[in-house]
Amino acid sequence: MDKHAIGVPNVSIYSTFDVSEMIARVPEDINLELVEIGHITKAHKLLKKTKGTFEAWCQGGLPYDYVKDVIGDIEETNLIIILRDSDGTMRGIALLNVSESQMELLVLCSAQRPASSDKQDKFYGKGSDLLKLIKFLGRNLKDGIKLYALENVIPLYYKFGWRFIFTCDAKERSYVEDAVKDLATYFEDHRFDLGDKETDELFGILTGFKGRTKGLAEQIREKGIKGKEAFEQVKDNGFEMLLCQENNIYSSLGVEEGKGEGSSKKHHPKRKTKKHRKKKKKKESKKRRKKKKKKKKKKGSKKT
Repeated sequence: MDKHAIGVPNVSIYSTFDVSEMIARVPEDINLELVEIGHITKAHKLLKKTKGTFEAWCQGGLPYDYVKDVIGDIEETNLIIILRDSDGTMRGIALLNVSESQMELLVLCSAQRPASSDKQDKFYGKGSDLLKLIKFLGRNLKDGIKLYALENVIPLYYKFGWRFIFTCDAKERSYVEDAVKDLATYFEDHRFDLGDKETDELFGILTGFKGRTKGLAEQIREKGIKGKEAFEQVKDNGFEMLLCQENNIYSSLGVEEGKGEGSSKKHHPKRKTKKHRKKKKKKESKKRRKKKKKKKKKKGSKKT
């Protein structure tokens, strides 16, 4: 029997370094069981898959050759997570580079669940849980978790706390939040005609993130291409976003319930404030006095 077929969605983590401190426990709101921790060479063997498999995992968003190159680049990719369904079927992957102070998410792919998934006798791994696990693993890195988001997933990463900043001591520009909302609305309105989504309207929205486009500076500096032409040539490289500790709900410096997080609202209790602790202490003290009084009364009635 496949050791990953445990009846619930699960993950395995493979790396070139010891990850035991990073993954001391998995929070309850991440609906994944950790089945295996191993060396990255094992992941390389497990991920010898066909082009069709990778295209299903990445839903056509990333080229097969690019993903394969990132997997094999051991200097760049030193942490690999494999997401599986309850029956052990691989559902997705995350490829990461981890340094002392920062993590970079290089690739995140998770295949769509079939339309009849609710009727089938198995539980499917979710990309959102994989993303939460990544946030948890990088919770203590002072320079945060960096990634280059493709245009269609910018709203998702923004919802999970990633921001358009280069460093964690920087402030995001005030117009960005509205630009992200506009982008989310655009994709919602065009969800049935995504093949024709490259419109002037979309291009206009994306210019709000232009300064974070991967490779734009090099395009201007090395090739002398500027303006709209330069942006058009590099926008498919992704837009740099950063998740800092203050926006990571799993960090000790993280946000309170519901801020910058996807679906963790119902799972994470709010942090206890000083006022709350004082109120609780007062309540407990009152309870003790009441109990003492009752005991004294009982003792007095026995004497008579």
